[in-house]
Amino acid sequence: MTTTIPNPHYSPETCVKICLINFAITESGLKDQMMSKVVSIEKAEIESIREELIKQSAENEEKLKNFEDQILDGLKKANPDTILDHDDLIDTLAKAKTEANNIKASQIESKLKEEEIRIVRDK
Repeated sequence: MTTTIPNPHYSPETCVKICLINFAITESGLKDQMMSKVVSIEKAEIESIREELIKQSAENEEKLKNFEDQILDGLKKANPDTILDHDDLIDTLAKAKTEANNIKASQIESKLKEEEIRIVRDK
């Protein structure tokens, strides 16, 4: 069974009977996968640093999302007339600001490391 639908959705009964294979790979995606394989064999430490940067970036985004959820939840629960009296909300905002600044600095450093790794990978 084949389809030209970019993101097909089938019923559970159909999904049990078939195996979905996505053949829509881009040239750049394939190149990146192959480069990862080669670099992991030839220079494993560089590839491990790259993988760690990717994990760190995902963790940072999750932290920011959690702070955002906490802030929105606090704002939702707070009385608009006494919003400045909620110390926990103000503390959460301060922590979020500090953490966001730390994450921003970390992302700048990560971008520089990624650029160095990309240069080494392209050689």
